[in-house]
Amino acid sequence: MILRALRECPELKEPLVELVGELGKEVAGGQTADQAEDLIVERVRQLGRTVLTGWAQAKHAAVTAKQEAVGQQRHTKKNSGG
Repeated sequence: MILRALRECPELKEPLVELVGELGKEVAGGQTADQAEDLIVERVRQLGRTVLTGWAQAKHAAVTAKQEAVGQQRHTKKNSGG
């Protein structure tokens, strides 16, 4: 499931790799498991907000483009043979 998500949304790969590296450094640096968990939770929330914002913007752009295309079709002159 994670690999599929990364294939569908490759921009997630780099932040997740950074997150895992940061977690390793925090634990190696003496952070407790609870502190490391708090760090991970916050970073995942930030990543989620970023991904959802991007998704919403892309969805809005697609809907707007579709509405504009429909609007343009309505304003074209019909060529009837009558």
